Amino acid sequence: IRTTRSKNKKGNIGLWALIIFLAVIYLLNVFGPPPPSEGPIAYMGLSMWLLVAWGYWIDRNRE
Repeated sequence: IRTTRSKNKKGNIGLWALIIFLAVIYLLNVFGPPPPSEGPIAYMGLSMWLLVAWGYWIDRNRE
């Protein structure tokens, strides 16, 4: 967080939103119930690609 600075408010809010989102997902993964079938696992695996786009967007708003 100290290595890069945000260019605008979106860069700061986006980074903290990603950190909080990943922490919540981790806690739900550790303390939540197992998935009922393979379908939700596949959907979550495919939706993880959205994190790549989110990271790219954050990087564009930071220096």
